[in-house]
Amino acid sequence: GQLRYRKDQKKKILPQSCMQYYQDLQICKPDAICQKIKNPVQYATRKAFIVNIRKEYEEKEKSKTEKKQKKIEKEQMEELQ
Repeated sequence: GQLRYRKDQKKKILPQSCMQYYQDLQICKPDAICQKIKNPVQYATRKAFIVNIRKEYEEKEKSKTEKKQKKIEKEQMEELQ
């Protein structure tokens, strides 16, 4: 009956709190992000955001390193001439 009631509802309902439900089932293993969220939907959203920021940072650092390397190579070529 409860499942049918939920299916018929048009209002979206977020999953239950991680702390109370998923840890009791031993599905969830808390990490640093868990202290800042209340449910699994927030966890997935925040984790994806963090991963994207980290990728952008790594790409910037890689770009900086490549630019420095090219500059060094250019200076070495100028010294040889």
